[in-house]
Amino acid sequence: MDAPKSNNSLTSIQCQPLPLLRTTLWGDAQDRALCKPDGTWTYFAADLAYHMDKVRRKFDICIDILGADHIGHVTRLKGAIEALAENSVHLEMICCQMVRFFSEKRPIKMSKRTGTFVSIQDILQYVDADTFRFFMVSKKADTHFDLDIQEMKACTKDNGIFYIQYAHARCCSVLRHGVHLWPFLAEKEWWRDIKISSWGKEYKEGIGLALNFPRLVDNAAQSREPHILCSGLYKLAQCFHGVWQQGNHQAELRFLDRQEKERSLENLVWVQAIAIVLKQGLALLGIKAKEEL
Repeated sequence: MDAPKSNNSLTSIQCQPLPLLRTTLWGDAQDRALCKPDGTWTYFAADLAYHMDKVRRKFDICIDILGADHIGHVTRLKGAIEALAENSVHLEMICCQMVRFFSEKRPIKMSKRTGTFVSIQDILQYVDADTFRFFMVSKKADTHFDLDIQEMKACTKDNGIFYIQYAHARCCSVLRHGVHLWPFLAEKEWWRDIKISSWGKEYKEGIGLALNFPRLVDNAAQSREPHILCSGLYKLAQCFHGVWQQGNHQAELRFLDRQEKERSLENLVWVQAIAIVLKQGLALLGIKAKEEL
């Protein structure tokens, strides 16, 4: 792209000898050049053009995800876009801290200078995309965190995505067995006619978490913090696994009992509710819930 040859440039600022944007007006340490002495555009000019394209396409909110090493861009870019767009667009800048990769407890060193780095494609040779996606959004953006490939592959409750997926798969297993006992459960929305009267403390806790999930979704969206969903799904999975374990030790607490149809159906309503929230919550994160593990 050629540098501007007249005052009809990206800004109406004088372009001699180099076009500058007075970013000091918005708290920047110095005014920023829009083109280099060799006539090529600066990165800052390209950033302005990119965002102005969004403005012309009638977006009213733009969200930029930046690395922590670019935090210095926030003030000048926000100010410049608000001025150039005449406050017609709201620009949000989210700065993410760096992620350190580990393998077998040893750090994988990366360096821009030597060109040594770990790509997403490299990681996907060891874990599936859903697992990687979950780990990347499970922490608050401004938090430093270490990403261990072995931990992402672990089948334990310390691995959040495995624990949540395992809960959903168990829900599906219970529901399939319920259909085997009472075929009418295969009908759509069979639970609407079931009256609830015997849910205990743990069941009420689980349904409370499920009912509160829409609020978590709203909080996550408003604050731009998807890790809130990860935490909420983990707590719900934890509640489900707790009830499952109780049933393993006490026969009367098991989800299904052919001899106690009414209580079993009430339990299945609870299991169905948990499964729905787990599945929809994962879908919001771009992750497919597994029905078997």
